[in-house]
Amino acid sequence: MQYVITLSAGTSVESDRFVALVETEDASALVDRAPETDALRVSTCLMRHELHALASVAGLLIDADAIELLPSDCCGGCGG
Repeated sequence: MQYVITLSAGTSVESDRFVALVETEDASALVDRAPETDALRVSTCLMRHELHALASVAGLLIDADAIELLPSDCCGGCGG
């Protein structure tokens, strides 16, 4: 699943801590910052509530609504 985490203006993010926590829970996860918006982009098998909990542990205080699940872009070609 892919998510976009919208950060409030002026939010200071210790993204390395958040990335480490996400990767501990899902070793195949990818997390980066969208340069055009400064939002966090996450590709993971974790659920929204799990990401919200990890964000809280990392000191990223956001509303659960700030974590948006993106529509699937799966073409089905791999059979998945």
